[in-house]
Amino acid sequence: VGRAAQGRPWIFREISDYLESGTRRLDPSLPWIKDTLTEHLEGLYCFYGDDRGVHIARKHAARYCRGQPGAIHFRERFNRAKTPQKQKDLVEEFFLRPAATEDWWDDYRGSHSEATGRAV
Repeated sequence: VGRAAQGRPWIFREISDYLESGTRRLDPSLPWIKDTLTEHLEGLYCFYGDDRGVHIARKHAARYCRGQPGAIHFRERFNRAKTPQKQKDLVEEFFLRPAATEDWWDDYRGSHSEATGRAV
């Protein structure tokens, strides 16, 4: 579970629900993922300070966005950001762009499940 939780902290809730009910919970919405990532980033900046937090945030943001359209371009821009505010602005922009729709997310989950034989 450890590596599966990187960029998907909601996996523990999914596992718990499955063990209790035997049914799989729907993946969280993109706005929920954006809010969770933003909260995670805030914690990094608070704990490590702005300079170190900005550096450490790079790998975390990449994991939350892995597999989404535009993720490579987002990571390139995010990794060049020098301030917490710029990183948070880029997260807002990435998750609110027209390509980040629930329809896309539903399509991604379905195609990824078919390709890998497991649920996303």
